[in-house]
Amino acid sequence: MNKIEKIVANELKDSRGNSTLEVFVFVGGVSGSFSVPSGASTGKNEAHVLNTEEAIKNVNEIMKI
Repeated sequence: MNKIEKIVANELKDSRGNSTLEVFVFVGGVSGSFSVPSGASTGKNEAHVLNTEEAIKNVNEIMKI
């Protein structure tokens, strides 16, 4: 099984100009990019929201591989 070699996060703007997160994951010589919708939902069952800068820091520094 291949292991994750690198993870890099960047800020991405959605269609409304809101900041959201894009993550690139590198595994076994291939890579994929994944983005997280910013969403406008505010219900009590929504996931905890981090600001984009904090989310990028978590990926690039805390999850550093």
